[in-house]
Amino acid sequence: MNIIRSRRFLSTTSKSSPVSDLAKILVIPITQNKSYIHFKFNENLINNDSLIVKYENKLSNIALKGWTRLKDSDKSYNQKIVHYVEKFLERTPWSENSLISIPSKATILRQAFEENNKDDNKPDSKPSILLLNDTDIELNNKGENLLNIPVYYPGSLMSSTQLKNELLTLSSKGQTYHKKQMILNGIGIPISLPFMLVPVIPNIPGFYLAYRLYCNLKAFLGAEHLEQIAKRGDLSFLDHEILDQIYSKQDKTNDILLNEEIINDLVKTFEIDDAKAHLLKALKQEKEALESKP
Repeated sequence: MNIIRSRRFLSTTSKSSPVSDLAKILVIPITQNKSYIHFKFNENLINNDSLIVKYENKLSNIALKGWTRLKDSDKSYNQKIVHYVEKFLERTPWSENSLISIPSKATILRQAFEENNKDDNKPDSKPSILLLNDTDIELNNKGENLLNIPVYYPGSLMSSTQLKNELLTLSSKGQTYHKKQMILNGIGIPISLPFMLVPVIPNIPGFYLAYRLYCNLKAFLGAEHLEQIAKRGDLSFLDHEILDQIYSKQDKTNDILLNEEIINDLVKTFEIDDAKAHLLKALKQEKEALESKP
């Protein structure tokens, strides 16, 4: 598909598909009733007109440079700070990373086709494919039809009905949990201000709480967007043969369905290197939760 970034239009040389070819959701079962949801999308869907995207990129770059300096420091107290921060982050729920992978509705564009633009005198003509932001979608008074986002899942492990219920549960609990965490982070930030008076050592508690506020906000917005597209019927649930094949080596009666071999296969097959650490974290947390049961 040749993309023309003019007035958010796309030109296409093939028949429009009912589902998006630039975005997809991968469902990766971890246990019998919990799955990691990974939203993967093409960079052409990033809404670069969004102020959130512009400022988030700037702040992320600043934070990354600061964290890199801290990790590369040879000072012992900086190394201890890095160690403890990483330990705290390992304890955050893996579902947070899953929800963070889902972009907020303001930061991503959606594909849609416009049937009215098809030339009836030319049977082979194709309808125009547009890219719409969330404001365009809310107005939606031009006859556009959104292309559904495909949700790929292993049908041997779950049904589409079970999956939709799981997505709605994840989004509902996610909004409740991360809203509460945002409030706690917001309360904690001003309390940490006296640490600014400590010489040499930066206000690590304040920086950590600010980062956690950011992560919880991202997860909350992801959960909110997931609920919206699930309830609005913007998802197409598709049994994926390759996912079934990857999970075929695992005993489907096990409490834990994921293992490191499956993670490596998933990462390689679907090119989701950014999700590998999060999947390993999810596997570790679920194993520990199972072992702690009486």
